[in-house]
Amino acid sequence: MRIACGIFNVVLGVALLASVPWTGQLALLGVLPLAGAALIFWTVRRLQASAQG
Repeated sequence: MRIACGIFNVVLGVALLASVPWTGQLALLGVLPLAGAALIFWTVRRLQASAQG
């Protein structure tokens, strides 16, 4: 489930950043979902590493 949420955040962030010509500076809010996706993927990696070792 975490992976699906991370992928959704990446897609949302890229879509918002791609909409810069239409929405202007407001599209820069697309950085927030990308940061959230990075945090989700980092957490998943840490959880998997702790479960293995």
